[in-house]
Amino acid sequence: MKIATKTMLAVLGGALIATPILAQQRDRPSRECVREIVQLCGRDRSKIRACLKEKYTQLSESCSAELRERMRETRGDRAGREQPRSGQVRTGEEISFGADPLQKADFWRGVREQAPMVLFVHGGGWKRGDKQMMQGSAKLSHWQAQGYAVASINYRLVPDATVEQQAADVAASVAWFRNNAAQLGIDPERIVIAGHSAGAHLVSLVGTARSRTGNPPTTTGSPVAAWAASSSLCTASSASRSVRATIP
Repeated sequence: MKIATKTMLAVLGGALIATPILAQQRDRPSRECVREIVQLCGRDRSKIRACLKEKYTQLSESCSAELRERMRETRGDRAGREQPRSGQVRTGEEISFGADPLQKADFWRGVREQAPMVLFVHGGGWKRGDKQMMQGSAKLSHWQAQGYAVASINYRLVPDATVEQQAADVAASVAWFRNNAAQLGIDPERIVIAGHSAGAHLVSLVGTARSRTGNPPTTTGSPVAAWAASSSLCTASSASRSVRATIP
């Protein structure tokens, strides 16, 4: 493992164990992973980071995987919060594409009618994250400068929803934007779905699912951009069936 990666994991592990505020958050590592780090390195904040750098290979694969996932999300969040270099980002409007409180999207209109649109799906290990991560990001200002309308969606989160239901939420949002394209000023045949980390996994499921009629995914008209995708292979088949019920 590269030294920089090992250092980053050690910092994250130390912060997650030693900081009381983070220890109360729902996105902390599992209890088993926390217990494992404490047993290996103790609770002394001044020693945890150095200990993890030295003894990282002694962690179980499941705990190591949790820390690696958190590292990827931290890097992605930093990139997503990067402020635009120039220009003023227009304020998005919130819309609902379903009955659940989380089935909402922030939408930024394009500068012209019949604008192409990027629909972005946030990451967060399937159990956290929010559409508001798009607000003020460099991605938003860049896409707007290229003439795109932009939507950033929320979806139901684990454990209240399954990954299959999350993928169906993404597909439902695409269907809603297509059905309302005229009033939104977008081209329903030029919608790109993009996602980061867990969001990239979800858009990959949607982009590769066949419709109820059996047509290949390209007929849905939504190219996919998967950024630093995570995967949940055990749910891929059943998720595809859930998405298939949503795609026309």
